[in-house]
Amino acid sequence: MNCHLIANDGTITLHYDNKPYVVQTTHPLYHKIVTAIKGRKYKVAAKLADNTGVKEAVQKISKNISIENGEVLFKGQAVGGVVVDRILKFVRNGLPYKPLVRFLENLQMNPSSRAVQELYTFLEHGHMPITEDGCFIGYKAITNDWKDKHTHTVDNHVGKTPEVPRNAVDDDFRIGCSTGLHIGSYEYANGFAGGDDRIVLVKVNPADAVCVPEDANFQKLRAWKYKVVAEVARQSPPLAEETFGDITPNEEPVEALNEDEEEFCTDCGESGEWCDC
Repeated sequence: MNCHLIANDGTITLHYDNKPYVVQTTHPLYHKIVTAIKGRKYKVAAKLADNTGVKEAVQKISKNISIENGEVLFKGQAVGGVVVDRILKFVRNGLPYKPLVRFLENLQMNPSSRAVQELYTFLEHGHMPITEDGCFIGYKAITNDWKDKHTHTVDNHVGKTPEVPRNAVDDDFRIGCSTGLHIGSYEYANGFAGGDDRIVLVKVNPADAVCVPEDANFQKLRAWKYKVVAEVARQSPPLAEETFGDITPNEEPVEALNEDEEEFCTDCGESGEWCDC
């Protein structure tokens, strides 16, 4: 017999195919479970309650990250922070959460506790997107001959991967201009560029971020390594949110920026890969 009960506190007790399910309001798919129950789609509700599809999808993305009882775990230990909240929100709303899961796994490889806690907030603040492989995109103002503006020694041609020893990067967030490789938002890079300077788009692994200085309205970052993936046009006013500007012709395309085309069920909102409506 398939049946259900919703208590005053919102807790759902669902019985489907001789198996009981207890769903708290903190469950990442709670509202979708309620919708499925309202439509008497008990099989869908049970699958959502068990989180089977999400668990399997996350396990395919990362062997180290799982979602259990409304929590995100890394190697079995619960982790928190803004990026974790975003993962659960994306799961609830049927949004593509794979890049965030990969981002979290990369981020957990960063030895800096402060960087782990603050990096995602910095990216949202600077409108810096996350790539499909869990890295992020930033911007850098350089000289017209593709060198850094401070030492004029670091080659920033497209395809180059500049790096310095990690312990040579200043990790004190109270110090603005200091040692390390600097990356920023488009607004920051565009304002820092002058004359015939260029602006390049760089790809950074969260594990390689070191420090977000408190100056410049928290719009720049010090890292020890990045990859230059394209040149972007200087614009005035700065780029609008979620745009990248014009990529210079004849440059290699930024494959990591392409999003997977994933269809979602119109009934339950879940990925077509495992929806069983």
